[in-house]
Amino acid sequence: MYRNGQKDPGMKKAVVVIPTYNEAGSINAIIDEIVGKISPAMDGWEVSILVVDGRSPDGTADIVKKSAARHPGLVHLIEEQVRGGIGAAYRLGFKHAIDGLGADAIIEFDGDLQHPPSYIPLLLGKLDSGFDYVVASRNIKGGSEPAGRGIFRTMLTSIGGLAARFLLFFPSADFWKVTDPTTGLKATRVAGFADRLSLDMPDLKSTGFGYKIQWLAETIRMGAKYGEIPLKFENRQAGQSKFSTGVIVDILRTCIAVRLSDPWTRRFAKYAIVGFAGYVVNAVFLHAIYSASGSEILSWTLSTEAAILSNFTFNNIWTFGDRRFNRLGSWLTGLARFNVSSLGALAISGIFGPVLTTAFGGSYRQIVLAFVVVFLVVPYNWFMYNRLIWKRPE
Repeated sequence: MYRNGQKDPGMKKAVVVIPTYNEAGSINAIIDEIVGKISPAMDGWEVSILVVDGRSPDGTADIVKKSAARHPGLVHLIEEQVRGGIGAAYRLGFKHAIDGLGADAIIEFDGDLQHPPSYIPLLLGKLDSGFDYVVASRNIKGGSEPAGRGIFRTMLTSIGGLAARFLLFFPSADFWKVTDPTTGLKATRVAGFADRLSLDMPDLKSTGFGYKIQWLAETIRMGAKYGEIPLKFENRQAGQSKFSTGVIVDILRTCIAVRLSDPWTRRFAKYAIVGFAGYVVNAVFLHAIYSASGSEILSWTLSTEAAILSNFTFNNIWTFGDRRFNRLGSWLTGLARFNVSSLGALAISGIFGPVLTTAFGGSYRQIVLAFVVVFLVVPYNWFMYNRLIWKRPE
């Protein structure tokens, strides 16, 4: 590590990664602010800059090279052979910051002065207080969009952010915790987090703005302690905006791809398929047994148990295959627990179904059934399966 050009092994190193394309009008001001004012004033941190330039025709890279000569060890430059998008640029920047510069923390930063450098100490201060991943949010108290931004752009940002949160995290608590999923100002602890991100091109689901969605979800899944600081987003002071409707499409597409790759989502989808198959088993046995016996009690009892046995078997083999019961004794114990938990689901249906049907009228019986199953029985069963029957290994 370096301080004023000299190696200083006692300092933690934060690398500010700045992708640029035609940022000649702003990059000098950013470098001078960070290297000249922010880094010398930091306690315990040395802040350096890594610019990843996408072959800017306006000479951005030449300006950075001159700054690197003035500030050895504190300003670095990567020139892309082919401009690959902001996600590709950050991928290169993160890899070099980790492998080449020995970063302890990496800060994502815009090159157009919409992110004030004064936020860098706030981000690093949150890391010092124990957080692993700190995001500057426009949507918490003290944060805001730029003054004068058009209502259409503001609505697109708000609606897109809400859609991204829903697609990525609902119904988990992270849906409420993450308030600004598309912000571009973040600090990530390297050890255990940034160094475990999808930094190889085949694993990156978007080389555009969608990269931030993927890394947000990945970092939170890793168990990072997540924090936010308020961001007063500034108007662009140089260059041209990179925003377009294609950015929104890329972010939403990435959200869907990331969610479908989520182990929780894949498990829940299996659970839903098995549950539907159990419904079909129940319906078929109900008809067959009643046709053979003429007994309502016998047909409902046996068909329900057939559905329970079907659900248990396929959940054990497929949905919770990584936690399956392999031995006969454990299988029988699991089946017994499954039957007991199913009594709870029957009780929910038996209590809430008649009560709500009486309250709203018989014509709403099927709507009540759907409500009870989707919003009461499904969450109850999912909770019981995960916490009682197929518990996660300690």
